[in-house]
Amino acid sequence: MRQKTMFFDQRALIGRHILVVEDDYFAAAHVKDCLRTHGATIEGPWSNVEHAMSSLDRSIDRIDSAVLDIDLQDGKRSYPIAKRLDWAGIPYIFASAHPLSQIPEEYRDCLNIGKPHSDHRLICGLSQLLEGTFESKLYRALTRLGAVSRHIQAGERRVAQQRERVARFRGMRHSLNLAEELLEELLNSLSALEDTRAKFLDELRLIQAGAL
Repeated sequence: MRQKTMFFDQRALIGRHILVVEDDYFAAAHVKDCLRTHGATIEGPWSNVEHAMSSLDRSIDRIDSAVLDIDLQDGKRSYPIAKRLDWAGIPYIFASAHPLSQIPEEYRDCLNIGKPHSDHRLICGLSQLLEGTFESKLYRALTRLGAVSRHIQAGERRVAQQRERVARFRGMRHSLNLAEELLEELLNSLSALEDTRAKFLDELRLIQAGAL
């Protein structure tokens, strides 16, 4: 069966700020060189969650997209970074050898270009997120909406589990207080996610109406 050829806008990455999170020195250097060749400005590369999150604190307003390895140098995985990007509405791709079955459900719809990967696949993946065509805008809006909806579903499951813990701790004052505090934090987080989903839904409607 003939493989479908992937095309991309050669100008899509020019002037874009791309966060790169990759713990392998040579892979990180290669991604950085490839993206710079296509006109992008690189944030990083960062090899662990702490440094990447600190970079987001400083520069999230200017980051357009990201390339994330999953297993990082500190023994942690990049999902907290992906979640932060989802909350900010910033699109990203994974570049990981992880099989789909090992990726949490809320991230399985995200594009994973694999590892090793070709330069062409890397640039195509990012261009799909960054092109200014109607189709690309719609794809980005639907991707953001899908991501935040999956986080809401996961949050709802955690809230239900915490409600069960609260019920079990009735009569145990200290444990009950801790459980209720965590439940309140989860509910606040869920409320913030629902506000974000409402914002992304408004954006999707504007795109469909041709106003963006």
